[in-house]
Amino acid sequence: MNTLRLVLFCTIVVLIGMILRAAQAQELPVYSQAISGEPGNGLYMKSVQRRVERISFGDGVASTTLVSLLRRVDGAAETYIWDLSSGTLQIGTATQESKEADQRHVAGRTFADIENGIVRLWSTEGDVRPQRQPDRGTPITLSRSGGVVVSFASSTDQYFVWDASSGTAYVSYTASQVAASITAVEMSLDRKTVVVGTEAGDVLVSSIETGSTSRATLGSAAIRFLRLISPSLLLVGTSDTLGLATVSVSDVITRWSVNHSDILDAVYSKEANTALFISNRGQVWSASIEEGLEAHLTTVAEGASALDVSPDGRIIAIGGSTGLIHLWSLGAMRELVRLAPLESGWLAVTPDGHFDTNLISTDAVYWQLTSMSERVLPLDALTTQLQTPQLVPRVLANEVLAPADFKQISGRLLSARIERVEPDDAAKGTVSITVRVNYADGSTTPPLTGPSFDIRLFRDRRLVAQWPRPANPEKVVIVSNNDQGLKLIFRGVGVPLPTLFGPSESEFSVYAYNNEGVKGQTFREKYKIPTTFAKAEATAYIITVGVDSYRALPTLSFASNDAVALGSAFKSLLVERRSAATGRRIFGRVVWVPLISTTKPAEGRLNNATKRKIVAALKVLAGDDSGKKDLLGVPAAASLRQARAVDFVLVSFSAHGAIYGNQMYLMAADANAGELTRHNHDKKGAISSAELYSLMGSIDSGELALIIDACYSAAALGPNGLKFGTTGMRTLGELAYDKGIAVLAASQADRVAVEESSFSLGALTYALVRKGLQQGEADYRPLDGKITLSELFEYAASQLPIKHSIWIREARKDRLQSKPRTRGTANPPLVAVSDQPPQTPVLLNPQANDLPAIKMCHERCSCASDTPKLTSQQVGYIRSRLELGFSFVAGCRDLGLLPNRSGG
Repeated sequence: MNTLRLVLFCTIVVLIGMILRAAQAQELPVYSQAISGEPGNGLYMKSVQRRVERISFGDGVASTTLVSLLRRVDGAAETYIWDLSSGTLQIGTATQESKEADQRHVAGRTFADIENGIVRLWSTEGDVRPQRQPDRGTPITLSRSGGVVVSFASSTDQYFVWDASSGTAYVSYTASQVAASITAVEMSLDRKTVVVGTEAGDVLVSSIETGSTSRATLGSAAIRFLRLISPSLLLVGTSDTLGLATVSVSDVITRWSVNHSDILDAVYSKEANTALFISNRGQVWSASIEEGLEAHLTTVAEGASALDVSPDGRIIAIGGSTGLIHLWSLGAMRELVRLAPLESGWLAVTPDGHFDTNLISTDAVYWQLTSMSERVLPLDALTTQLQTPQLVPRVLANEVLAPADFKQISGRLLSARIERVEPDDAAKGTVSITVRVNYADGSTTPPLTGPSFDIRLFRDRRLVAQWPRPANPEKVVIVSNNDQGLKLIFRGVGVPLPTLFGPSESEFSVYAYNNEGVKGQTFREKYKIPTTFAKAEATAYIITVGVDSYRALPTLSFASNDAVALGSAFKSLLVERRSAATGRRIFGRVVWVPLISTTKPAEGRLNNATKRKIVAALKVLAGDDSGKKDLLGVPAAASLRQARAVDFVLVSFSAHGAIYGNQMYLMAADANAGELTRHNHDKKGAISSAELYSLMGSIDSGELALIIDACYSAAALGPNGLKFGTTGMRTLGELAYDKGIAVLAASQADRVAVEESSFSLGALTYALVRKGLQQGEADYRPLDGKITLSELFEYAASQLPIKHSIWIREARKDRLQSKPRTRGTANPPLVAVSDQPPQTPVLLNPQANDLPAIKMCHERCSCASDTPKLTSQQVGYIRSRLELGFSFVAGCRDLGLLPNRSGG
């Protein structure tokens, strides 16, 4: 018997080993779940032990906001806010100690939770305000809507019901009145009536005005939830019963009830006049309000744990027991998209495989395809085929996408790797890099060619070289291309030269697309910068283009003002940027080249914003001095040099924009819209998005930023205003991803950009310079006494659509109103500016965390100009709070130097 047991044990061990080795050979995570597609062909996510515990749509101005609370197996809570209008994750917080958090929607753009006995109010902008009411005891639950808190004070043996935002008390109960702990609370829309449910199955209805209370017992099970769907109709639920009751301060009458095991949550759809509820088996049911007749709607495969319905009644949000959020069309009862928060990012995916994400790379999600020789592929392998920018708002708007057909994705992955990195030119700080490309499965490799075949080389996640396009025989040497693979050498690749603040090493990475456009794995290698390389001093280059006067187009009024305002603001800030560690200036030189065309009397006639001069300036930064003679007489142009890996480059365009064919054009001073309609390749005064791709792609700087303030400017990013991802397309959006360029476009691809006489600037420049920098409002996410370039761009992109009209009223005051002017030509046809939705910038910022701080305000609590300077004692107090783990802002608020903001 012992021998048989031993043989059986050994057999089991061998089988387990075989399974694990097979999984490892295919790089299959042992624990994973399919989140899109079909078994064996689809998108998989490594299992995360968490479930959606609460989910809620916003209302009013936040109606496109979705907030969710996820609970991990260790009891800790994670809170996420999604912006469905853009399909992005606005805020994600993992609270390690929040084991009693009960997160609910409050109102507008503000939300609440309970953590460690404290009610916290926080907004979609990330501002958090603790709400303490020590005389009312410990908070125990929150309402789903309305921001109502229930707390229990053991010292007085009382329950208090109060407003989460203002702290106003509504009603109170003695413990003997309640008889059991309060488990749920709700308030009427007119804010005159409070309803609470208890652990004993009782419902109490109280008038805030008179204090009178009615009581009814609806069963022996604890009340799990209460939903007031009208002033007198209440949905009430326990673990096994959903009922509808007529309530008043004098009586509670049950109209109907349905028995169903394991009810977790319920909501009311006004559109369908239906109650929707879920069971822990993942089943979603409806019950008609009139009769309580129930019907099964759908089943979520991995189980459902929470739900809500959008304010317009069109969309159901179902929280899954594995952390996914499923958005369904209520009318068609069809699943539209799934949302998944990931570490440092987010993923949206349709049931058939279209996806969108903000992650450059992740190992949390992967593809399994039976049609590929390598069955397991990274998420970004199929961006060319399946990534769909703006996926969430597009599917919520009922856009029909082409079916994702995994069977059409075939071929073999290419494996690119770096064999050698060698110093090339110590004075210039360049190296030569040898790269070899083979099939990843080890099979024999025929000569690698084809229209989609592409090799991309990166330094510190920024594109520095490609092959075979663009062809550059001076910098790329083909060693061999045969059945042993492709071997080539990239020459003259710059590295960050040693500086006072620069890194001591760089990371090179490389990947290749096969001829089917499928991306292979990324290979990475660290390179220690030789100490023999010449020392370097970092330089900031600023080129601002502003075109008021045109040869053959309508004039603009304030484009030249934009160029001056942006250039002078950035120059003055970057000149003073110092290292926090040494106090020494980070940039040894700051070169600002204004390219302006205007006839304003104060400036005289300038005509420096011609296409020839703009192209020449950008080419100098790329190391091409062939057009430098065209820059004679342009201020500071003689100081332009080839940008290096330690330099910072900012380029801005304020001009007319136009769309013709599949290209977006920036109109220089010598542009003529008529020339765009002719079939020629010599667009004398118009810079196409393809040309901008080539010009910006040739600049090899450490940091690179681009501002486009023109009509239809987001069209420059690519088809449908491409925003993010490796798509294999040669568009400005793709280039921004590859080179880490922060691109801020003033308007959507089909919308105009405006300039305001009240501002004497374009609206975008006003947001950036006047509001963001000069008034310090861009120090907001986080509010920490400094403004990074990323923070400034995010401020302008998010706040301009919301506050544009407010800023105009502030600026105009009692002055006569004047109409805004647009920065676009007559194609596409313009409509009245008043008929346009608010101007909404588009921000593409793939490496947000790497962008430099441009304004430091640590002598104040924020960058706002009206914030008082800190005394030495205040600085010492804040430092002591930082050592204890509190934030910079929390220290300022403790001192009363910052307001406790709760709103958005």
